[in-house]
Amino acid sequence: MKTVDSEVVGVGDLRSAQLAVTRHRIARAVLEILVEDGPGGVSFPLVAERAEMSLRTVYRHFPNKDELLAAAMAAGGEGATARIPAGDRSVASMTRFVPLLWRELHDNIDVIRLQHTTNAGIELRRQRMIERREEIVSTLGRDEPGIGETDRFQLASLLTCLVGSATMLDLVEQLGVPLDEAAHTIAFTMAAAVEAARRQGGIPT
Repeated sequence: MKTVDSEVVGVGDLRSAQLAVTRHRIARAVLEILVEDGPGGVSFPLVAERAEMSLRTVYRHFPNKDELLAAAMAAGGEGATARIPAGDRSVASMTRFVPLLWRELHDNIDVIRLQHTTNAGIELRRQRMIERREEIVSTLGRDEPGIGETDRFQLASLLTCLVGSATMLDLVEQLGVPLDEAAHTIAFTMAAAVEAARRQGGIPT
């Protein structure tokens, strides 16, 4: 056992933490290169140089370029998600979650733009949207049992798009809506859509 920051930490936990730090350094180095030169500028030797570690270490953590790019693209949104644990997520919590999420996405705006303009980023967004929709379907099933399964799926698809980075970019960067105002408006819209479906027993056809 080793003592770290006045806490007793197992050797396995310490090793996992060190691995996470190394992977984060590599991912940030890749991101810097992506922002400056685009995907074509990413090479293993340059990543190793930027991350200040050996080429062998970079390869050990990310054996190919696709994995390097995916790691860099994954930044943004994790902190907001962690602050509202899965057990506490509900339609009502969206009023807190959307502003937290969008502030974090906006703080990582260079990453978000890359997610919309590179193959690795587009694939990551697709995967995240599918995962988020599944989570919202599950949440609606628990919180809104009066809404049928098909309508829950359609409603979850809408809510997934509303909360996403594309909506944030359109409102904030294209239409000039202040970030916090845009986030609160979207949270209100999401809650209103769910309430309307609740009152009508689903989505009218």
